[in-house]
Amino acid sequence: MERKLLNISDSAVIAMHAIVEISKTTTPVFSKEIAQRWEVSQHHLSKVLRKLVVADILISGTGHSGGFMLNPKKKDISFKDILIAIDGKMIFSNCFFCKKTCLHRKQSRACVFGNLSKKINDEFEKFSNIKIRKA
Repeated sequence: MERKLLNISDSAVIAMHAIVEISKTTTPVFSKEIAQRWEVSQHHLSKVLRKLVVADILISGTGHSGGFMLNPKKKDISFKDILIAIDGKMIFSNCFFCKKTCLHRKQSRACVFGNLSKKINDEFEKFSNIKIRKA
């Protein structure tokens, strides 16, 4: 069974890859192209892209000649913006156990993981603030 250390949804991962793909050009990009390139479901990708349009990160054309582009009115788009648009507010916990009843916390003892969770959260927060470069 595959395990993920970070709990980032498939939709958010697809969104981040799609935004990077779309940011490389100044012309509209079609969901079919992205779906084929990244080998993801076009139906799933379309739902993800729609959320990004609702969040004003992307704009979309209509009809057969449509496609998706970064919203030119948005000056900066960060990975955090994308994650929030897809999965909602980011909440960081410095406890892997995430229990109010953690015995280590109740007894003021050091966590068995040390400060690993805090380090990972801090690094991920730095990453999430990276701005997407526009073409």
